[in-house]
Amino acid sequence: MTKLPKTDTTKKSRRTVTVTNSDGNKVIITQTFDASVLKSQFNKWVTECKAATPEQMRIKGVKAINLLELVKKHGIENRPQAKNPVSEEDGIGSLIKEMSELVKDDKKILTKGFQKKVDEYIEHLNEMKDSDADPRNTPFTIPIFRRVNKKTAQFKKKNVKIHYGHYRTKDYNSFRNLKSKVFKNKEYAETLEAVPKSWATTSENTSKPPMWQALYAEGGGEGMLVTTGLFTVLQSAKGVGKKVVNEHVKLVLRGVPRGGLSKELYSIDDIKETILQLVGNKDNIGRGVNPNTGNIRDDQITRMISRMTFKVDDETESNRIKDVYGVKEMLEAEVKGYSLDITRGMVKNLFLLTGLCARRSRKGPVYLKGYVTPKEKKEKVEAKKKEKVEAKKDKKLKKSWAEVLVW
Repeated sequence: MTKLPKTDTTKKSRRTVTVTNSDGNKVIITQTFDASVLKSQFNKWVTECKAATPEQMRIKGVKAINLLELVKKHGIENRPQAKNPVSEEDGIGSLIKEMSELVKDDKKILTKGFQKKVDEYIEHLNEMKDSDADPRNTPFTIPIFRRVNKKTAQFKKKNVKIHYGHYRTKDYNSFRNLKSKVFKNKEYAETLEAVPKSWATTSENTSKPPMWQALYAEGGGEGMLVTTGLFTVLQSAKGVGKKVVNEHVKLVLRGVPRGGLSKELYSIDDIKETILQLVGNKDNIGRGVNPNTGNIRDDQITRMISRMTFKVDDETESNRIKDVYGVKEMLEAEVKGYSLDITRGMVKNLFLLTGLCARRSRKGPVYLKGYVTPKEKKEKVEAKKKEKVEAKKDKKLKKSWAEVLVW
C-alpha cells in the first residue's frame, strides 16, 4: 500500500462524483481539471447565440426562437446538404447540453463519451468548413434590382446575381417590395432591414452570416452577433480533456453475489500483496489472523481496507484498474490511485483465493490452514504430559506384576 502524492490543484477544480459502472456497481470518481477557459467561452457563446433573434438575423419563417436553437436544429447534421441528418437530441444539441452541464454542475465529470463527441464534432466542423455545407456557401439567386421591370416586376434570367451566406440583400428587399406594390399584395412586403454586407457576398468562402458566426467566428467586427464560434469552444473542451486527471477511483461493492469480482480484485498486484501480508503463514501469521482462533478478522479487515489507498504505477496497471472497476468506457485518462469499499463476504473470498485459508463450514468463518492456536498448543503439551504420566504408571504396573510372578 502506498499513499497518493499531494497535488497542487485547488478544490475548485476537483470533482468527486458517484457513478454507476458497467456492472451496476457504484464507483466514486475524483477527477481534476481546469474548465475555467471553457466555461467562460461556452457561456459567452450561449449568451450571444441566445441574444440573436430571428429579427436580428434578418430571417423569417423559422421555428427557432434564436440562433442557439437554430444551431441545435440545423447547425451541422440537419443542414440541407447533410448526408445523414439526425435529430436535435442525438446531434449537436446533445453535446451542447452535456457541455452546459459540465461547466455549470460540479457533480459532472469529463467522460470518455463526451471527449469522443468533442473530437467527432471538431472533425465534422473541419470537414464542413469552406465546403458546400458551410453556411457561408449557401447560394441564393437574387434579381439585380436595377434590371427589373418596375412596372411588371419581371426580369430576365441573366439579370440575377448569386449571393452566398444570406438572401436578404438590398436588391432582395427592393424586389420584394416592388412585387408587393405591383401585385398589391402585402405578403411580399419586407419590413426587415437588409443584412450587413459581410453576411452576403458574391464569392464563396467570404461571407459571415449568423449561422457561420455561431460555428466559426474568431473575433468581433461589423455585423458580428457572435465573436467566438463553436469550433473554438470545442477546441477548448478538447484541451480540457487532454489535461484531465483521474486522481482516484473507489469501487463500492454492496449486494454483489458471493464471490463476485473476487478473482478480478485478487488479480490486482497491490490487493493481492496486501491480502498475503495480512494472512502470513501458519508459522508466522499476519495481523489479519486472530491468533487465539486462527480465524480471519474479516470485520476488522473490511474496515481497514476501506481506509487504504493504492497508487497506480503505470498505464498498464491503470487500464487493469479501469477494467476491473467497470469504468474503462467512462474514463479516458490514466487513473492515479484507487481504493475499495467491500463487504466481509468479499474479504473472506479474497483470503480463500490465497490458497492458505479454508472455511470451517459452508457459511462459517475462514481460517488459516495449518495454524495451531496457543490453546491448541497448550492442550497438546498437556496431552503429552498426560501420556508420559500414563506411560510411567503403565511401566510401574508391569514391573509390579513381574515381581509377583517371580514369587
